[in-house]
Amino acid sequence: MKPKVLHIVTDLNLGGINTLIQNWQQSSLITEFNFLVAEITQLETAFNLFRPQLVLLHSACSRQILPKLLGLIGQQTKLIIVDHHYCSGFEKTVSSKFRLHLMLRLSYRLAYRVVAVSQGQSQWMLRNDLVAPEKLHILPPIPNLRPLLNILPVKSWTLPLNVGAYGRFAEQKGFDILLRTLQKYPELNITINLVGDGPDAGQLHGLAEGLRNVEISPATTDIPGLMASCQAIVIPSRWEPWGLACVEAKAAARPVIVSDVDGLSEQMNGCGILVQPDNIESLAAALQSLTKQSPSQLAQWGNQGRASVTNAWENHIKAFSTFLWDSL
Repeated sequence: MKPKVLHIVTDLNLGGINTLIQNWQQSSLITEFNFLVAEITQLETAFNLFRPQLVLLHSACSRQILPKLLGLIGQQTKLIIVDHHYCSGFEKTVSSKFRLHLMLRLSYRLAYRVVAVSQGQSQWMLRNDLVAPEKLHILPPIPNLRPLLNILPVKSWTLPLNVGAYGRFAEQKGFDILLRTLQKYPELNITINLVGDGPDAGQLHGLAEGLRNVEISPATTDIPGLMASCQAIVIPSRWEPWGLACVEAKAAARPVIVSDVDGLSEQMNGCGILVQPDNIESLAAALQSLTKQSPSQLAQWGNQGRASVTNAWENHIKAFSTFLWDSL
């Protein structure tokens, strides 16, 4: 009988986390494990019906969730916290680091294992004594990249460069900084295709008014189609424990401009330009530099990025399978 694994998320309809879990459900993992996905509000009901051997929490830890985690103590299951949310960059946005650290220590203490999604995040956890080292495991999330690996590399680098940006319209993603950069430097020889939705949609549409080189489109699940329409990708996040968009852009052989934060920094391996987060001048300089690169340099960045993730999906599935079996 296959082991049962219950994945707990905040919302079944939102985010890259759900895409990742769907990819797992469509992979060879289903021959080894029985997966169920439920929202955090249904944790108790789903647990009682499914009786899993492992519970993987993908929702952000919080004081509100702690009682639900305490309810798992004494049950015949093991709790694994997969932290897609907290990191050094996020820490800078809170009013009390002490309260954040205390909440995380209490949450992680209840877990059998804690998964960091990047080296940078794991180092931050250990540096602040948030989790016992023997509990901590690093497992960067990788979606199914096969459709992106099949996209043709950019054939023409004619100006203006068509640069894509996509994700949740929220403070974390820094899209307001991107639009403010274009407001201040309208002479940049680029067009921006900004794709997404979220709580900051109104603000971003307001910032885009009067910018002729910006088009804002609704959120899409057709990431290959989005990539095919762009020559490069910009990821101006203020914080990012990992950053699925960077992996996806590299798989599509698109050069990237990314903030030098958390998990994004370690993904850069000769595939684009790092910029200071929340910094208009740094982002403007990078966008300007992108337009000044030779076609051969841009192609090299794209090809090198793709080469670095060619086998990433298959390697991820093997690593995740091993991790789950070791956790049972």
